[in-house]
Amino acid sequence: MNSAVEQIYDRNNDLWGEPQVYQGVNIHPIKLKDMKYHNLFRELFMYPKNTIPEKEIIKMSYLKFLLTVVPLSSGIKISIDEMRNKVIDFLQYATKEEKVGIEIKSHPSKKDAFILEVNVSDIILTERDFDNIREIVLEQNCFSIEYVEGFISDLEESLAFVNRHAKDRTLEDEVFTFCVLTNKSIKEVEEYTLHQFRFHLERVMLLEEYRLYKPLVVSGQITLKYGEIEHYAKHIAKSGRYDSILIKRDDFEEEIKELQPSKLSKKKE
Repeated sequence: MNSAVEQIYDRNNDLWGEPQVYQGVNIHPIKLKDMKYHNLFRELFMYPKNTIPEKEIIKMSYLKFLLTVVPLSSGIKISIDEMRNKVIDFLQYATKEEKVGIEIKSHPSKKDAFILEVNVSDIILTERDFDNIREIVLEQNCFSIEYVEGFISDLEESLAFVNRHAKDRTLEDEVFTFCVLTNKSIKEVEEYTLHQFRFHLERVMLLEEYRLYKPLVVSGQITLKYGEIEHYAKHIAKSGRYDSILIKRDDFEEEIKELQPSKLSKKKE
């Protein structure tokens, strides 16, 4: 998250499901029941623009990239007007304002160039403002700009392999699992934001894991190769995109020690 957004971002609002405020515009989080906007969110905000090794694209605003480069990309069948309408649709949902538009204007100092402006109920937002709004939308809906722009194609293959057993798990599976574990009804959770649901579900799963494994560790029935069973009320730090497939340096060094010749020979004896 860039420093300008970090200064105004209120993380308490994510806890209570309240909107973030940017330049006088309320930006509301996505609710669990609003499936259309789950998909629009991923479609519009998750392109890793800065990983494209072209100077002009790296310098380009995300909004201009979204409206001019993405529709022309191979494999994506959408017109520029359709993409523009999708952005307006999402902004209407997120801001809860009907009067939303995107205008194309001549650049004040560069011939044959143009700039984009977003109008939300007569509040004019620049392309740079949209970049900041993108960071806010990502953050309040369980992602981050670092996660998206940290995309590495080679590691994605490894990540997909590690997550292969969970790849078919759907939001429906997660919701019903959550309801079973918490004794909540569907109606009780449909108003959850994505942030509330993800963190609540993760805490419930930690509690289940703690209840299952802690007694076995304490009684000596199982031993852990690394670390310990942490308490379910521990702070949950945000993980990086590839944390699940990258080994920590200390663990790696411990593995190397285990493979030292002296230890191997002792094992053979």
